[in-house]
Amino acid sequence: TVIVAKSITADKIYVSDLSAFGATIGGFKITDKAIHSVTKDSPNNTTRGIYLGNEGEFAVGDTNNFIKYFII
Repeated sequence: TVIVAKSITADKIYVSDLSAFGATIGGFKITDKAIHSVTKDSPNNTTRGIYLGNEGEFAVGDTNNFIKYFII
């Protein structure tokens, strides 16, 4: 069956496996290739946020203050 967004209210939900590509949870976007802040959709994006890619890319920060690791 299909669960419609915002149609479940519960104190606890038990899940043994969850696939959620294209979801946004707590300001983080989950895609098939990365988990990132909604506005930081790549490791080279200069907006403030966090990016963690499935090929080892990592970036946190903004234009002026950042830590970045990615493969060239």
